[in-house]
Amino acid sequence: MITALKKAGFRHGYLIITAAWLYTLSYVVSNYWEYNSSPKRVQHKIQQQLNKKEERFNKIITDTALISSLINDSVKSPEKNKLIDEPFGFFIYSDADTSKHLLTYWNSNKYYTDPEDIQRNDGAY
Repeated sequence: MITALKKAGFRHGYLIITAAWLYTLSYVVSNYWEYNSSPKRVQHKIQQQLNKKEERFNKIITDTALISSLINDSVKSPEKNKLIDEPFGFFIYSDADTSKHLLTYWNSNKYYTDPEDIQRNDGAY
């Protein structure tokens, strides 16, 4: 009986080594996915993305020369292309008429804002 087990162990030992290797690999992969998909890690990644977009947006709105050229439609193509590639929607409305806001510039057709939303007070969306 013992000799039969020894023969089987030597003959099929690669299966035991392969099983141990797969178990170790599954443990490493499992810990990796657990770390990257934990709620705190996901929250951190989303906050980083939002902070980057917010910083870029603030940089755009503080550039008064760019804003005025967008309103007057006199911006150069390379600058327009940079705005088109932004990962967020950027809209400029003019308030020539006090009752209606006229959409003057938008950088993407991926986003849409209802005209009624523009008339609402801040925080009442």
